[in-house]
Amino acid sequence: MNSNIMHKTRFSVTGSGYYFKMFDDQHPLFLKLSEIDPAKHHQMLFMIDHFKKMKLVNDAGNFYESYADIVPTHQWVAYDLEGFTRLEIRREKSKSMKISFNEFRKDALLFPRAYQTQQITFKESPLLIVENDKGNFGTSSIPRYFENEEQLTFRLVEVPQLNKTLVEAVMFEGDQLVFRKPDTLNFSAQVHSSGQTL
Repeated sequence: MNSNIMHKTRFSVTGSGYYFKMFDDQHPLFLKLSEIDPAKHHQMLFMIDHFKKMKLVNDAGNFYESYADIVPTHQWVAYDLEGFTRLEIRREKSKSMKISFNEFRKDALLFPRAYQTQQITFKESPLLIVENDKGNFGTSSIPRYFENEEQLTFRLVEVPQLNKTLVEAVMFEGDQLVFRKPDTLNFSAQVHSSGQTL
């Protein structure tokens, strides 16, 4: 029996990151906000009494209680290159290894590393809500043995609304790691509607 099959590797991301909630031009939330002065979009979303005035209804015919109850058209998370944001890797019966995401900054002076990076293009959305969270962004466990950094690829995306480059995905041997059960706290949120930051 191959002993590697018995080994599991656990990956986790800790630090600062952003949840991107994208709404297309047919989404009920976008349609409702398009009737409202853009300068009021932020308070309509994040102040409960204002949000309820929009009277948005779910598929069951019930009113949404808050913005947090609404499912966006598309949602994803990306991780900051600043501060202490890092990928932690723990193999069974081994010490954990850490890769700090600030190594990916263009101005960072570093020795060549074995992992790879890929740059992808940010896709625009008619309504984009960006939530800045801090904490643990979840864990991904795989039944494969982590041997070295050559198995990793980090996908980077430049987000013009934030004027930042972020880590959009972590790949292990070509497969994207899915991080589950995040434990983060929200610190702020931005609303970007029709190219405006509100």
